[in-house]
Amino acid sequence: TNTPTPTITPSITPSPTATTCPDVNNLNDSGPQSLRDQVANPPRPGVVNFCPGLTGTIILTSGEIAINKTLSINGPGAAVITVSGNNVSRVFHVSGASTVNISGLSLIQGNGAGADGGAVLNESGTLTIANSIVDSSTAGVESGQGGGIANDSGATLLIASSTISNNTAPSGGGGIVNFAGAFTTITNSNILSNTVTGFVIGGGIGSSGTLTIIGSTI
Repeated sequence: TNTPTPTITPSITPSPTATTCPDVNNLNDSGPQSLRDQVANPPRPGVVNFCPGLTGTIILTSGEIAINKTLSINGPGAAVITVSGNNVSRVFHVSGASTVNISGLSLIQGNGAGADGGAVLNESGTLTIANSIVDSSTAGVESGQGGGIANDSGATLLIASSTISNNTAPSGGGGIVNFAGAFTTITNSNILSNTVTGFVIGGGIGSSGTLTIIGSTI
């Protein structure tokens, strides 16, 4: 009697389950997993990242993004993600006793709407901007200062390996203004082609506070 040959069923290895990226995954002004949403409610404590493959410009249509807590925003590169104030609002406004790190982003077309800080206002925190570009922003009309960035009294600003360019202010600090009682350190950066439109000083940097510049071009 012939013994039947047993049938061997091949084993099936389950496919790995795709992991959904919890970080910024779109270029929307607001809504789930937008930059604004992630800054307000970071998926990881104190950290905002961007999903791999995301590229383009986030155009802010509902005002500046406020940051009032310690936070790191880790962009994928200034040539990859741009955040635009749409020539209507600032891009970021840092307040409170916050320690904020912003890296790997281009911040453009900010408008201080008549106040200080075209793209970024650091009101009272410790702010680091690294490997980034701040460009084509304005502090607004008449008395606005700091076309690119304004660093208020009591605040600390660190700029590293970044370019601050093509920004305008009517009343001092076309690129950056560092007010009395504020502290700014600039390292390995370029402060280029910034202008002041009024009869005042400081086309690139206007400072009455403590200013340290290392290995940079102005």
